Amino acid sequence: MAEANLKAAVVLVVPDNGAATNPAGNDERFAKPADGAKDVISYKDAWSTALGSRSVEACYAIIAVAWAVFGSAGKLSENTFALTAITIALVHIGLSLGVVLWVVELLSCRFSFSQKNPDKWKELWGDSANDDSPWPYTKTINRIGRVFQWAKFVLPSTAAAFLIFGLWA
Repeated sequence: MAEANLKAAVVLVVPDNGAATNPAGNDERFAKPADGAKDVISYKDAWSTALGSRSVEACYAIIAVAWAVFGSAGKLSENTFALTAITIALVHIGLSLGVVLWVVELLSCRFSFSQKNPDKWKELWGDSANDDSPWPYTKTINRIGRVFQWAKFVLPSTAAAFLIFGLWA
């Protein structure tokens, strides 16, 4: 989601004028600077996708470890740290589903806007190269992406920490 700002920066900093701009001695993997910027966005997307899937997998693992170690709901409920770990993991899984649904709805609205207002969409596209525009997304979509990206790290890490404390409690 936050890639919109990076795309805008690519337009401003690395204009793609179609000419080969690779002088001798530069990295030969890319014919022009814009190709390198596109590679950065693609690489960021891959890491972001991995973060999303690994965070949910980590929550499943935290829940499984807690059940395996404590063996029953009764024993688990006696350990506040372990119970907190499972609660945080479950909240993260639920939040993941809710945020995905929310962003899908926002993106659907954005696509609908582009189809119903092609002149305005083209105008926004033109304006996006001149400022820190979130186009083709919105500031809200980008903000949700940034916040939830951190949540994908913080929530499972916190749950894991509580589970570790619970093992020694």
